[in-house]
Amino acid sequence: MIEATLHHRTHRMQPRDRRRTHLPNFSRSSGCSCENRLSVMTSTPAPLASDTGSHAFDLNPLILMVNSEGRPHQTLYTQVNRYFTYCRKSSEDQDHQILSIESQRMELKKYAEREHLTIVALKEEAKSAKSPGRPVFNEMLKRIVRGEADGILAWHPDRLARNALDGGQVIHLLDTGKLVNLRFPTYTFENTSQGKFMLAIMFGQSKYYVDALSENIRRGNRTKRERGWLPSRAPIGYPRRLRAW
Repeated sequence: MIEATLHHRTHRMQPRDRRRTHLPNFSRSSGCSCENRLSVMTSTPAPLASDTGSHAFDLNPLILMVNSEGRPHQTLYTQVNRYFTYCRKSSEDQDHQILSIESQRMELKKYAEREHLTIVALKEEAKSAKSPGRPVFNEMLKRIVRGEADGILAWHPDRLARNALDGGQVIHLLDTGKLVNLRFPTYTFENTSQGKFMLAIMFGQSKYYVDALSENIRRGNRTKRERGWLPSRAPIGYPRRLRAW
């Protein structure tokens, strides 16, 4: 009876290194007898230094098969490198933020090629994240729960959430292990207790930004009304600005 014991050890490698998968053959032709007990050592994701100077995670854990005498037997590399690319702009109007989605898509494509990430699907959405209910975002999280991807690649954490509910869902998936990692070209995330704490702060800061912006806009409109100005667009037939006659 072959027994397998899991031991964890860290493993470092260069971010550009390619790993090949060597699947162990446990058939009788391989010469593996019942008396040869095997143990398995796996490596946890180790932080790596990318070309941009930020830290990333090696999501290809090494599995080293050793025999009962402690000698290496076979090597197996598992692939935990599947990502959804998520791009979002706040305005649903096609005339506003025209290049926002396109610029995010281009930057994320370059980042994925540089970090050798496997992109499962590209998700794009033109909807504000101030309130929950984004259909594309929710569908992406459901697919992650089903195991179709291991992480999310986005431009910044504020692309994922600007409200407490969506931010809490992302952190909950990280806690349960259904979401392995998050990648951002503009922000360094580590799937640790401290990393999730800092991510929650970033989500809170994103929510504060939209709340403060809303208050400032209401204050400006209130001031316009007090001065007799029209706080919105002028009706048809009226100039938008007063002219000096």
